[in-house]
Formats: sequence, structure tokens, C-alpha cells
Amino acid sequence: MTEATFVVGADVWESKYFYDHKFHPTIVTTLNGQRVDTPPLILYDHLNVLKKPLNTSILDDNPLFSFTSLSSNPVTRWLRLRTRRYPVSTSQARSLLWKAWKSKPGFDGVIVRWLDERLLRRDPVLRPYWRLRDRGELVAAEEFLDRNRDAVMASVDMDHTISSWTPLAMKVNDLYSFGQGGDACSHTRSNATVQDEDDESALHVIAIDTGTWPNEVRIAPYDLETLLTILFPGWRCNCVPQ
Repeated sequence: MTEATFVVGADVWESKYFYDHKFHPTIVTTLNGQRVDTPPLILYDHLNVLKKPLNTSILDDNPLFSFTSLSSNPVTRWLRLRTRRYPVSTSQARSLLWKAWKSKPGFDGVIVRWLDERLLRRDPVLRPYWRLRDRGELVAAEEFLDRNRDAVMASVDMDHTISSWTPLAMKVNDLYSFGQGGDACSHTRSNATVQDEDDESALHVIAIDTGTWPNEVRIAPYDLETLLTILFPGWRCNCVPQ
């Protein structure tokens, strides 16, 4: 969604959506061609304009799509010839798994991470990778990921709306590091940090704003610097916000 037009009586509201933040777009609105503040009806999406559509599969429109005939008899029902099972993709299965972990406190994160790895091991695209990794051929496993990165991402990667709040979910960087979910870090030091200034007394800290306020607590880089200064007097910090 990049543009939307709302007509209320004789007034025409035109809104443009800019996704500098992919989950919270900036909305610019005009009323009859004049720039105005975005009204609450549009700002808070009371009409569900930004809500993603559901039930978009062809099977939702036609559940009998894969059947050659609408008729059945006791023999076909007994042999289950009129039954269809549609496999769920690895990406969908992982999304359902981590949604359950997020919504229900009874699911332990370590167990869900183990189940997540089991799903990845069953994926046919990643099967050669796991075979090489289990045999200890790590260089060959990394080369496989390099050659098939797009296919791996398309097959097993979760939607960003889910993976952004699941730090324990296994991502491509975890596959490259041959660890468990959440072990790898895809963020590195900023170029603002000069290598010549590094010494044994420097501690590099990377703080990430996950955009979860006010639901969860986060520590800004300079708050972290103050905290570490209290805990470890005499040290210096190169804190670079990401």
C-alpha cells in the first residue's frame, strides 16, 4: 500500500505511505489538494486499509480444485481416494510454531528452538547442507549455502513481522555459523570505529533498537555506556548506535 483515497461526502482525502520503517509507515495526507494533518480514521487504520488479506490461496476459493469428480461411493471413501492432504511449507510451519511460542507462555523457548531445527532438517532444500554439516564438512556446507542462498531463503525464511521478535529462531546467519538459533550476530562494528584506535582496554558495544517500546524494555547505547562505566571504572567505550 503506497497510496489511498478516502471520500467522505464532498471531501476527498488522499494519503501517501512512506515505509522508512517497514512496520510503521509515515503518512502524508491532503484534503481536497491541501496538505493537512492525517485524521485518526486514516492514521490508526480504522478501515483496515493496511491489513493484509487472508485466505488468498486458490483452495480457499475452490476446496475441490484437486478432485477429478464430485461423486463418491463407499469404496472410495473406505480407501480414502476422496481425501487430500496438502503439505505445509517449512516457512509456514516455522511461522505457526513461533506464533504459538509468542502467544502462549507454556511453550519453552529452548524446546521451540529444538523443534525449529527439526523443521529445518526436514526441508528438502537444506538436506544437503545438513548432511555436509553433520559429517563435519563445514567448508562444503558453507559453499552450498553460497550457491543456494536465494532458494534457502525462499523455502525456510519466515516473514519479517515474525522473525523480528523471535531471536531464538534459526536464521541464515546461524546456518553459516553452524550454531543454534540466535547464536550468530549479523551486525558488525560501524566504519566510524577506527581500527588504529583499538587496544586491550577498549570494549566495543553494539546496541540495537528493536522498536518494541513500550511493550518491552530496551537499553540505548549511551545508557549502556553509563551502566558499564559504573560497573567497570576506568574503561572507555566506543558505542555506535545501529
